[in-house]
Amino acid sequence: MAAILARQALEELIVERLAQLGAQAPGATMRSKLVCLRGLGDDAAAESAMIAWDGLSRACHLHAYELMSTPEEVGYLIGLVEALLEPSEAGTSAAG
Repeated sequence: MAAILARQALEELIVERLAQLGAQAPGATMRSKLVCLRGLGDDAAAESAMIAWDGLSRACHLHAYELMSTPEEVGYLIGLVEALLEPSEAGTSAAG
């Protein structure tokens, strides 16, 4: 459940960042949105977002032949999402 909620928060963050960059893409897949973010924004943040989204997606969609993600792995990915949220929240509080 934690992986699902973290992925949802990450997806909302990506949509928000793209809107801030003037690149709204409501019909695009999340993978396409991540590519757009990388092309328009901070490469390091985009790379972290890609790693987090891929890992969280794997944790959310388990196949019978795959091992389940460990709590430590999911915790690491949640940490990546939290780190991506921090600059966004700081910018919001400074503007408000």
